[in-house]
Amino acid sequence: MANELIHMPELKQIADVMGKNKLFGMSSEDMLPLMLIAQAEGKHPAIAALEYDIIQGRPAIKSKASLARFQAAGGIIEWVERSDTTATARFSHAQCPKPVTVTWTIKDAERAGLVAKDNWKKYPRAMLSARVEAEGIRACYPACLSGIYTVEETRDMEPRNVTPHKSVPPISFVPETEKAGAQDVESKKDAEPEPEDYVAKTKRLEKEIYEAAKSCGAEREDARKRILAVSAEKMANVITEGGVVQKLEAIRDEYKQAKTA
Repeated sequence: MANELIHMPELKQIADVMGKNKLFGMSSEDMLPLMLIAQAEGKHPAIAALEYDIIQGRPAIKSKASLARFQAAGGIIEWVERSDTTATARFSHAQCPKPVTVTWTIKDAERAGLVAKDNWKKYPRAMLSARVEAEGIRACYPACLSGIYTVEETRDMEPRNVTPHKSVPPISFVPETEKAGAQDVESKKDAEPEPEDYVAKTKRLEKEIYEAAKSCGAEREDARKRILAVSAEKMANVITEGGVVQKLEAIRDEYKQAKTA
C-alpha cells in the first residue's frame, strides 16, 4: 500500500482532512507538496506530516526523521562531545569508505550570525547537535536527505519569496550592416551552439547524478528518489525551473564530494 500511487484528487482530499484538524500544525496547502515529495520517495503521503515541514516557504526534513533514515540505512553516529559550546560526532556508513567527523562550536554559530536567534539562545546544545547531524549525514550518506535541508538549517536561512516568476531572456539584436558584413554575422550565428534549454539541462544533470552516484558507490535507487523528490517540488510549484537546476547540481556535487572524501 505504501508504494501504491495515489492520484492528485485523492491526495488533495487527504491534505484537506489533515490540514483542517490542525493535528500537525500545517494547512492543507502546506501538506499537499510535502505529500508529493513523500510519494516520490516511495512512501505513503501521510508520512509527510511526520517527516517534513514547511519553513519560510521551503520544504524541510525534520532532524529526527533524517537521523532515523540514516540509522535505518545502516549508518552509525558516535557522539564525541555535546555541550552548550561544542558538538562533535563521527559518522560511518558502508557507502562511505572513511568515517566522517563533524564539529560545530558556538563560535561557528556566531560567525554564521545564528546565536542571536531565540532557539540558539535557549537551546544551544540542541541546535549545535542538529547542525552536526545534518552536516555529517549529508557528507557520509546524502541519499538520506533527498537533497532537502533539515528544519533547523532552513529556519536559519533568509525567508524566500515563493511566488514563481520567469526570467525574460535577453533579446539578441543584430545591427544593420552592409550585405557582406551581414552574411558574416549570420555565418557566425549558425556556427554558435544553441543555449541549453531547461529540459535538456535537467536530463543532462540527471545523467550526471547517476554517474556520480555510481562512482562513489551509492545505490542508483537512492539517486532516483532524490531526483523524483526535486520533480515533486517543481510539480507543486514549491520551486522554479531555476531552483530545480540548482538542486540537481547540488545533488550531483554531493555525490562527487562523497567520492573524494
